[in-house]
Amino acid sequence: MKSLMIQGTSSGSGKTTLVAALCRIFADKGFSVAPFKSQNMSNYAYKTHDFEISRAQAIQAIAARCQITSDLNPILLKPLGNYFSDVYLNGKKFKKMHASDYYKKFVNTQGIKIATKSLKLLQKKL
Repeated sequence: MKSLMIQGTSSGSGKTTLVAALCRIFADKGFSVAPFKSQNMSNYAYKTHDFEISRAQAIQAIAARCQITSDLNPILLKPLGNYFSDVYLNGKKFKKMHASDYYKKFVNTQGIKIATKSLKLLQKKL
């Protein structure tokens, strides 16, 4: 399974739109495609009865013609202000966290494991 990573130096640089376009182009050419963003900070969510992910990854999944699952965006941060966010893991609300706790105590332990597991599951499906 081959992967393609799109990177940019700032928010609002067009990465999300470019990925949606690439997902559609590759899907139209017959490739199995799925977008993946391990962590996204956004108050714009796509909600089902079972999970919640960033709306951007849901739109990219529609472009890719793939099933929308929580593995597309395993960590969603919904900013609350004053460096606090509601943290969603695999589409479910985990807890409210301060940015310093998130980066010092969560990212390199639980966070990386969750993101890696979701990526591996997506790779198996493709």
